Amino acid sequence: MLRHSLVWSGTCDPYLTGPTIERVGHVTIARHGGNADRGARKNEDGAYLLIGDDWVFVVILDAHNTGESSDALLSLLTGWQERIVEICDQGLPTDFRELEATLTELLLGKSTSDRMGQVRGETALLACFQRDAHLMWFSIGDNSLYILHPQLARLGQYSLSVRNYFEWVGERSSLANEVPCYSSGVRQLRSGINTIVLTTDGILEFGDRPYDDPRAFNNAILGSSDLDAAIAKMALVAHDNGAVDSTTLLAWQVDNAANALWPSS
Repeated sequence: MLRHSLVWSGTCDPYLTGPTIERVGHVTIARHGGNADRGARKNEDGAYLLIGDDWVFVVILDAHNTGESSDALLSLLTGWQERIVEICDQGLPTDFRELEATLTELLLGKSTSDRMGQVRGETALLACFQRDAHLMWFSIGDNSLYILHPQLARLGQYSLSVRNYFEWVGERSSLANEVPCYSSGVRQLRSGINTIVLTTDGILEFGDRPYDDPRAFNNAILGSSDLDAAIAKMALVAHDNGAVDSTTLLAWQVDNAANALWPSS
């Protein structure tokens, strides 16, 4: 059952005077359009968030040229919301793959192709679905997804997705290639507290790039016992250091009581 939702467009609420931090259910979202005093004039990000009894579905968008592509996808996702919630509510192991298939159907469908072909500019898209001890992602472009956990950190693993450049949806689309290009996957969470973070690239590319190193990103978030405070501090650091690109950060924590997979020896 759907408990909380958020649909946000940076073209409507750009947050150019400073970052805003909001809690939607148990998910924290930080939004910052860049520092207007340093030249930021627009925010072309977007976010779509659905939270059920035991699941989270979120999409972040990072457009360029105009925000038309981001706004068009937010409208399309809203139109498919009933179907998305139905899949997320199933509680079956197969719903991770079914949701991926549904997103592919939505994005590759003729009506979507016709609609996106009318916009100016393109957007990166990152979708993520988490329920219980598993997480599915679907990515086009250079948004970033992290799973932060001490066991993974000891092995140097922080990022789950790869930033793929020259991929977008919109006026120029990697889905319109002869072979559509995107990435996706399913991952088991580790036992204990897992911190899941999605972000557009603004938080990684300002100033001397203090959060571009995944280890530094991990330490900035897990260095505080308060997730909201950690996310708020990162967004404020970006603002105070004159970031002009927009940043959208979403984060939540999952306490996984299930036994995660270990090697046989």
